[in-house]
Amino acid sequence: MPYVAVTLKSLRTKDYDFEPTSRGQHIKKHRLKLGLDQQEVAKLLAVSVTTIINWEKGYTKPAIHAVPAIIRLLGY
Repeated sequence: MPYVAVTLKSLRTKDYDFEPTSRGQHIKKHRLKLGLDQQEVAKLLAVSVTTIINWEKGYTKPAIHAVPAIIRLLGY
């Protein structure tokens, strides 16, 4: 029996193809849609990368002083 190479392919869902339920998830969805990494978003919002990670994972919520920058980032 001859050898035949088989390649299976399927459509991948986009990383940002989810319905956000928190502020951190909104930031993550918009960040992924724009193709930005967490470090770039941290610079735009003048916070640390750890802060962005904590927001996206839901460990903490954005402080009130960060809200205007987040609104500008999200385009609201």
